[in-house]
Amino acid sequence: MSHGTIFPYPPIMAADGVGELLEDTGRTTDDAGGDEAIGGDGPVVALVVAGSRGDAQPFVALGRELRLRGARPVLMTHAEHRPLATVHGLAFVQLPGDPRAMLATRAGLELLDSRDLVRSLGGLRDLAADLVDEVITTLEGALADVDVVVFSTLAVAAYHVAEAHGVPAIWAVLQPVTETREWPSLLVAPGRDLGGMLNLASHRVADRLAWWMLAPGLTAYRRRLGLPRFERGQIRESMVTLGGWSQQLAPRPQDWPPRVAVTGAWRLPVTAEPELPPAVAEFLADGPSPVYIGMGSATVPDPAAVTDMFLAAARDVGVRVVLSSGWAGLGRTGASDVVAAGGTGLGAGVGAGADAGAVEIDPGVLVVGDVSHGHLFPQCAAIVHHAGAGTTHTALAAGVPQVPTPFWADQGFWAARMQNLGVAVTPVPKRAWSRAALACAVAQATGEPWRAVRAARVARIEREHDGTLAAAATIVAAAQGR
Repeated sequence: MSHGTIFPYPPIMAADGVGELLEDTGRTTDDAGGDEAIGGDGPVVALVVAGSRGDAQPFVALGRELRLRGARPVLMTHAEHRPLATVHGLAFVQLPGDPRAMLATRAGLELLDSRDLVRSLGGLRDLAADLVDEVITTLEGALADVDVVVFSTLAVAAYHVAEAHGVPAIWAVLQPVTETREWPSLLVAPGRDLGGMLNLASHRVADRLAWWMLAPGLTAYRRRLGLPRFERGQIRESMVTLGGWSQQLAPRPQDWPPRVAVTGAWRLPVTAEPELPPAVAEFLADGPSPVYIGMGSATVPDPAAVTDMFLAAARDVGVRVVLSSGWAGLGRTGASDVVAAGGTGLGAGVGAGADAGAVEIDPGVLVVGDVSHGHLFPQCAAIVHHAGAGTTHTALAAGVPQVPTPFWADQGFWAARMQNLGVAVTPVPKRAWSRAALACAVAQATGEPWRAVRAARVARIEREHDGTLAAAATIVAAAQGR
């Protein structure tokens, strides 16, 4: 079979709307409105999010659309995401916890590196014990006067506080959480197919693990307020659930109940994202399209060694690189023969200001901090990333071949789905990382033209659909129906 053949990948499909939930406004992701607030007496919508930038940014996109519909969204999340809310004009309530610091702890590093899921989750359970109580205390005040609570996959404490206040709640998730025979739980066996019955059973195992992690704090809270006994899986089995992902990647399973809708991805319009810093724009214009390398919110025990390995692989292929520091701090430490091939070490000043600028540590390697993926990705030759939900969907809309390097949980699922769709090479999971394996994957992504053709075709369809429209319509309807 020639590299120009698209078969045997599944046909490109237009992401479905969700029946009557999707309103045809004629807008696309690229022109979905501005930042102006509309109205001052609309329903108050609490958007409660726990996690990284990839978890928070889709909810900011939802908040923008909710404002256009006259609602008053409030983003409730960690301090790290306050600037994101401010840029897009959303009210903000700070929640306790620092996910970046948590993933940098021994327990956090083990979670991303260990094959013993129960042991690694046990470490996080200990870290989260006090945090759950602090989050509940904050939410008790923050949710007292809202009209609807929309909470993310990990922000389940919001469900219990909303119940105590008698406020309707919606589970808004960026990865499939509803049990199905189509695939197993993304916590138990991501990216694999165990067969219908075992797939279904794996979701119940995940319920047990999730409840085991959070039960002490939540059970005590419910008992204190006299709330009914909470059963494992109750949220998943009873909640109105909105799925914010592409149906090109994961079509809605037929065995899901009607209360679960897949709206399409929740992306910010590229026009609403900040322009690339001048140093990045100059680097892009100064040579062939580079390969982006970034691990997002994933952390590693030895960022200098990981930096060396990835850049050595890129050097073997002969490509330029935009290296994102991310939460792992890639490119920020050391001055190895790879990182500083041109004799220029990466100084301490870059680590301190990495989120605000970019530094070229070699004629072909630019280290960047927090820059717009929406602007950067379409100008790259390939995207090497950890396959988190947020990065995956931004890369999908960019129309560029991908090299998934998943760590755990839903990352393996998205990596396999991108490969099946024909927009990514065979994933290189963390346990298989090596200079040779990464170089081979990058060479395939950049050296086989049919991959770029396929990725561009998928992206054209992806950009035509804005999942925030259907999601926001559902949220506003729930808020007004109190």
